[in-house]
Amino acid sequence: MKILFASDSFKGSLTSGRIAELLEEVTREVFPDAATEGLLVADGGEGTMEAVVGQMHGSYRKAVVAGPLWEEVEAVYGLLPDARAVIEMAQAPAGREAMSAADDEFRDRDADPGCAGEGNP
Repeated sequence: MKILFASDSFKGSLTSGRIAELLEEVTREVFPDAATEGLLVADGGEGTMEAVVGQMHGSYRKAVVAGPLWEEVEAVYGLLPDARAVIEMAQAPAGREAMSAADDEFRDRDADPGCAGEGNP
């Protein structure tokens, strides 16, 4: 028997990955011979970057970007093995112009040849 678990996160409490881990753990207790697999999923909101980066075996990077009041804030983005980036715009400043500026900052960092080199997945 093979069982696939694909659950979105529970906002503010459990990530998609943690839910899959817990379900796999309990299933092995009840069905020790079952093959289980967890698939990280998200609906486009909170947890989407984590699901995409996890499923694609990417890594996380940090960048200093302009905050809502144009102060420097640290944001996290995902880097996929083929050097594509996953940006969670909720970590960018509020407002269309500010989000565009943050997006440009992320894009400039990912255009850096060092992003696609050794040490990345």
